[in-house]
Amino acid sequence: MKHKLILIFIILIAQIISAQNTAEDKTLTLNDNITWLNNFEKLELKVNRVTIFKQKINADTLFKAQTEYSRIKFKNKSKPAFFTDKLECDCKIMFLLNLNEPNYYLLDPIAYPKTIVVLELINSYNIEDFYIVKPANAAALFGEQAKCGVLILKTKNKQFINKVKQTL
Repeated sequence: MKHKLILIFIILIAQIISAQNTAEDKTLTLNDNITWLNNFEKLELKVNRVTIFKQKINADTLFKAQTEYSRIKFKNKSKPAFFTDKLECDCKIMFLLNLNEPNYYLLDPIAYPKTIVVLELINSYNIEDFYIVKPANAAALFGEQAKCGVLILKTKNKQFINKVKQTL
């Protein structure tokens, strides 16, 4: 019985070490973002889209990037990152909010800290729809910083629009 437990313990440790080694050099890439956009596009329920959208913004902005157009890459996506793990990455999905007007508001808590308050206000009731602009078109429409795609949140909810404008 002891030998079986020791063998199981050794196998578990080997799997953990193996998983850490394969994830160590994983970075946030253009392909990761394209995959995320494609999976997001397949979601049918607005509630799920809002939840996944908020998770993505939080995951992408855990740390301040070194340059204006860079993003973070994580040494290990399965573990929370710490400031010592901060690395530059060249790819980020641009998240924009359209308040039923021609202008867009960039939803980036690092560049605009007040965005955190706006993100807390976002729910499935005050977002009318999500529009995805694929990377090839996004770079042409919004510039090089959008080379990994753009996700636009559209709203017509007047109360939400007023709260956002007061916040920003």
